Amino acid sequence: LLRHGGIGRSMAPILDEDLLAHAREVRKEDQLQAEPGLLESVRAWLQSHEAESTQLATHTVLENYPDWWSRNNRRSQLPGLEISGDDLEDLYQYVGRLHDLSIPLTLQERRTPLFRFFQDIEAWGSTKDSISSDRLVGIDADLTRLIGKFMGKVFPPNSDRLFLDAAVFDATGVEQTKGLRKTSLRLVWPSIIVDQDRAITVQTSLVHQLTLASEEEGGALADLQAELQRHHRDNAWYRVFSDGPYGNNRPGVRMPLCDSVSPLPLRAPEKRPFVPVGMLRFTYASDNQMKGIEWLCKQEELNAHEWVKLGTIRVTDTSVPLSRYEAPAAQNRPAPKGSTKTGRIKVRTVGGSDGAEARREPRRVMMERVGTTVTMKRRLAVAPDFFCEKMERQMGQASMSPDGAWVWRQPNGEAHITMYAEDKRIMVVGLCNQVRSLLVTISQFCEAEESQKLFWPQGLPSAAYAPAQDTGCNDGEVTSIIGQLRYTETQFNPEGQGELQLQEGTMVTVLADPEAEHTSGANRWVYGKSEATQQVGWFPLSHTKSNADAN
Repeated sequence: LLRHGGIGRSMAPILDEDLLAHAREVRKEDQLQAEPGLLESVRAWLQSHEAESTQLATHTVLENYPDWWSRNNRRSQLPGLEISGDDLEDLYQYVGRLHDLSIPLTLQERRTPLFRFFQDIEAWGSTKDSISSDRLVGIDADLTRLIGKFMGKVFPPNSDRLFLDAAVFDATGVEQTKGLRKTSLRLVWPSIIVDQDRAITVQTSLVHQLTLASEEEGGALADLQAELQRHHRDNAWYRVFSDGPYGNNRPGVRMPLCDSVSPLPLRAPEKRPFVPVGMLRFTYASDNQMKGIEWLCKQEELNAHEWVKLGTIRVTDTSVPLSRYEAPAAQNRPAPKGSTKTGRIKVRTVGGSDGAEARREPRRVMMERVGTTVTMKRRLAVAPDFFCEKMERQMGQASMSPDGAWVWRQPNGEAHITMYAEDKRIMVVGLCNQVRSLLVTISQFCEAEESQKLFWPQGLPSAAYAPAQDTGCNDGEVTSIIGQLRYTETQFNPEGQGELQLQEGTMVTVLADPEAEHTSGANRWVYGKSEATQQVGWFPLSHTKSNADAN
């Protein structure tokens, strides 16, 4: 304990006889029953494994939740835990025992470079109900059969071991932030070892298979997709089987038998821990065709700590190789019924369809409008505390990521700003139009990193708009157009949120130009105000000329 700073480093220790009362108060469970001696043992063990920094932590606390065992007060940052070797067995025991006492921990484990493959299945419902877990995962579930067939093809079992096992966990309940029920399931494949890229590839391929299967009119998967979307319109396959858990923005994975925590301002356990359902076994023939599915064991047949061990995903043994993998064969959508043509996908280019006469004006290439996510890096030019204060006024309370960063999210989307206080790094992530708006929000507090440039698929978006004639914007203008009054030469009709409509012949004032330091010429987006409508938003600079050139 002394090595980690002592129990009383941040606050006075709570006496044994008060610990149960403290746990009841923190968890808001007046009827909570547990031996104070056990709670003290758990607290002392967890505090003795506190990491010296978030970078060294192998396990962190969801949403930085100040639980009953924590030495920190509510305004402090929890660095996480550093647990390895034989100590992992003790952790599994404590996680299991506390779950059995109805005070589950709120821990997540940090992904290792190689990890056990897992799949989170999440489907939204209403305030009253959501789709049944049995409809998604079970020996009679059509979705489970498709998953089993798919996994046998991409991860062929060994000839002397013609089966794959998957531990099933269920965390279905009310998601407190939205107040809606959510069907949350997890499959953990203990024998399948993957890295980040392979996990994303497999999940993407599975979503593609599900999409194709759902297009078969009258098929079981089509009916299931319709049922999912009756419960909630956002239940598309790519959201039900998101690849988000494998991304760099979510390096932590909630542990089995641990509870979820709602983010700030609620920041409280949601009372829906990952409870074990059972272990599924998929059996295969020698040609990797699936033969059947059975329950190898159910929840009551194993102890809680054994389920924790089966459901963890970290692989710390560096000698363990990636599992054998075979990329799935590409499949195109079938041709429509009654058609004599094949299901070949026609290629469309900026100039139009293949084989067709090129268009006089180029086709708009606006990949950002079909969901492309971009990342921008900035560096703080002010103190982190000052930046936090300003962001809280504009975007509300921040949440804490597993690596100790502060995260502010837009209320109605996935776009977010992440601040790493230690080295003053800022990451802005979201769809292109969302990122542009957030960059304006933080521009007065940050400066661009060297060589930082917005990533635009297929080139800069406004390049597709550039008129054939001279735009009147030369390289010398790039660093001096903020505040400039410009003449709209080509009409611009917005198609994305935050974009500004421009009518030909009207004037617009440039208010912000975040890409100027890295992009010369007119092929970039700027933020401005229409003098005709007084509306503000983003527009392609290539549609305008400086007022002097226009005159």
